[in-house]
Amino acid sequence: MTSRDFIDNALISWDLAEQEARTKFLDYLYDFFGCTDGLYTGLWTLYKESLALSFRDQILEQNIELKEYK
Repeated sequence: MTSRDFIDNALISWDLAEQEARTKFLDYLYDFFGCTDGLYTGLWTLYKESLALSFRDQILEQNIELKEYK
C-alpha cells in the first residue's frame, strides 16, 4: 500500500460530522478549563479527571450502587 492509497482510504472513511463534534467539544473544554496558551494538550485528561471526581461525589452523596461491566 502506498502512502497515497493510505490517504485515499483514510479520507473515504472520514466521518466529517464526528470530527466536527470532537472539535467543538475540545473547543468547549479549552474555554471551560480557562486555557489561553493555544495548546489543547491534556484537555481530555483534565476532562476525564473532572468527570470522575464529579461522578464519585454523586455516587457517595446518592448512595448509588455500581455494577461491574466487562
